Amino acid sequence: MKITIAFHGAVSGICQLFGLRDRTWVAVPLAVIVAGLALSNENVVENIEWDRRYLFEYELLYGLIFPLILLAITWIRKRTHRG
Repeated sequence: MKITIAFHGAVSGICQLFGLRDRTWVAVPLAVIVAGLALSNENVVENIEWDRRYLFEYELLYGLIFPLILLAITWIRKRTHRG
């Protein structure tokens, strides 16, 4: 259930971001990417090893770096609109 809600949110967000009305053009490629990532690990041990190696960097990117970039963009846009 959680993956379904996350998938729907991702598709809706991408469509809203790029102003697309037909969600099929986003949903199908995203489903292929998700399926490919789901099949990338042979077993649970490989998944745990990947988490030990790369999870911190992955979470750092999406949990800190992207939000800081978005805050900087918002701050710059507000300053330019004030004039």
